[in-house]
Amino acid sequence: MFDQIKNSLQRNFQKKFIALIVAVALWFFVMGSQDPVIDGSFTVPVSVMNVSSTFRAIYNEQETTVSVNAPRSYFAMYNASDIRAFVNVANYPAGEHDIPIEVSFPKGFELEKEVPDTMHVMLDPFSEVQFPVDIITSGSPAMNHYIMDMKKSAENVTLIGSKTSLDEVKRVIGYVSLAGNVKDFEISVPLSAIDENGREVRHVRVVPSVINVNVNIEEGKQEKFVTVVADVTTPNDAKIEKLEINPEVVKITARQNVISSVNSIKTEPIILAEGQIKFFGKVKIILPDEVTSETEEVEVTVEAKK
Repeated sequence: MFDQIKNSLQRNFQKKFIALIVAVALWFFVMGSQDPVIDGSFTVPVSVMNVSSTFRAIYNEQETTVSVNAPRSYFAMYNASDIRAFVNVANYPAGEHDIPIEVSFPKGFELEKEVPDTMHVMLDPFSEVQFPVDIITSGSPAMNHYIMDMKKSAENVTLIGSKTSLDEVKRVIGYVSLAGNVKDFEISVPLSAIDENGREVRHVRVVPSVINVNVNIEEGKQEKFVTVVADVTTPNDAKIEKLEINPEVVKITARQNVISSVNSIKTEPIILAEGQIKFFGKVKIILPDEVTSETEEVEVTVEAKK
């Protein structure tokens, strides 16, 4: 049996070997013609990887076009979402860098080129600074009321961010509405870091981000002219024949609920001694509590007769 097989193989061996070679070549030809290796390209976004917690990576969003070759069937099985382009910023110091773009793709693809092949990245170190808080008011208290005082729970706050972002900050502000308020109030005020154009600066953290503001509102003051009354005491047997006051009326200022009850202002006491019948001089006026006047004293002339 073995001899028969051996004889069969040896008979016309050269022709059989050539036929085998032709069959193998034909198989490769058929397979190659059915799934040939072709060129193609994918446009994919570039991501930034391994950014240190001490840096902020600043860069423009970028894409790269990746040229590859692979069997035609691979281009049907895979698309751009299966290819990843990235730059690895690990071990780069602070500053600006042109970093090579790396590409990963499924097995079977062969990279030919990528355009562009680098990405410009700035590694901006984080820092912190102290900044004063400005409170901006809007609206007005109710009529005849005004702001007496405004106190903040924090005069300064800490800003945390990259150096480039912190350099853009010109003010830290919060807004308080006064519209129609007639009494003291406390409000929580969110804070924002803004640039010279009044726009909020991104990538900057304000600590604390909210402060309390206490607003003290007082009733507005009014003005009024009132008469001056001389407080004169004469001896028992004397009568006042002449009494002149210059000026006779003075202007006073006070809150509305105080000034409404004030119709006249007295002078300090003028006491004529026994036997005295005349008085001329400057006498201070006596102002009630919370009442003010630019006039502090008046001239008083007194003549008495027994």
